[in-house]
Amino acid sequence: MVKVIPARIENGHVVPEMPLPASADVRSVSILLDVAEPPRPARRESTLPRLLGILKDVGDPKQEYCQYLEEKYR
Repeated sequence: MVKVIPARIENGHVVPEMPLPASADVRSVSILLDVAEPPRPARRESTLPRLLGILKDVGDPKQEYCQYLEEKYR
């Protein structure tokens, strides 16, 4: 027989919300916790539009950016 007893975590301890059965009646105990997923970090925007915005005053921005990358990784 499986008995589910609702509980909560308080100060790092599991606190049951109803009385526990007598220890003579319990053969084993398993604790299952439902934990909320951590919040996902906000997605960063691509830096390409920002860089293209910086380079837009110098002719063809895509060509300038490609040249920049070629020189950077030589």
